[in-house]
Amino acid sequence: MSAISSDSQKTPRKLEANLVFGLSVTVLLVACALLGLVWTPYDAVEQNFDVQLQAPSAAYWLGTDNLGRDTLSRLLRGSSTSLLVGVVSVAIGSSLGLLLGALAGWIGGLLDDVVMRVLDALSAFPTILLALLIATALRPNLWSAMLAVGISSIPTFARLTRAGVLSVKNLEYIDGARALGARDSRILWRHVLPNIAAPLIVQGTFAFGVAILAEAALSYLGLGIQPAVRSSDMISWGVMLRDAQTFIYSSPWATIFPGVTIAVTVLGLNLLGDGLRDRADPRGR
Repeated sequence: MSAISSDSQKTPRKLEANLVFGLSVTVLLVACALLGLVWTPYDAVEQNFDVQLQAPSAAYWLGTDNLGRDTLSRLLRGSSTSLLVGVVSVAIGSSLGLLLGALAGWIGGLLDDVVMRVLDALSAFPTILLALLIATALRPNLWSAMLAVGISSIPTFARLTRAGVLSVKNLEYIDGARALGARDSRILWRHVLPNIAAPLIVQGTFAFGVAILAEAALSYLGLGIQPAVRSSDMISWGVMLRDAQTFIYSSPWATIFPGVTIAVTVLGLNLLGDGLRDRADPRGR
């Protein structure tokens, strides 16, 4: 009896810990992104060959890279880029996916078949691979990376939206709205979508983490953000990893800090999604 009680207490605590950790990482990411826009300890792109590959010290808390640039400053500026990539990519994927999924589920018929077959074709490729193919066909820069990541996330949002629409379109309150003379567009946007928003919000947190990871991967491969040469250029954590990989044995900290930052950020966003999903699911509670 006591063992069962103990297990039942551990699960809610674990879920709550996941939510708190994920929310803390998200808040920290936003705070670092805002801070990086207005202040950094050093110029994030200014080269200083007198302090190349310095170990962490009082002057440079996280050390410097092969061009003498402060790692902490670059991480702060990179967080601004990651936040922008996540927001824009999720906005592209969720808006187009929501539109396609809602129309396919609500109208059905031939439109549903065509949309779902196209989504099946896109879903045949893993997210990173699909983003890689799209980015390869475009000019390598920040905007092509965000577009590629956003397009790759459309199938997931569309399928989730379609499933939600199909589950509520024949309920009594929808019939009541029709009886009152409401048009399909009003019913869809005012009555259907608000009632299926919870899983879409949860998926948005997962997609946010995937977007940050995908952008870092594309930039690492040279298909995303290009190396900054001016103080106005954006900085990518993926570019930091690419620049530091040659010196991984002589100066491992130049690789460790960007890698750990990416890992913790993506983990935090995934745990936030887990926590929100469990909060939104009565069976999980």
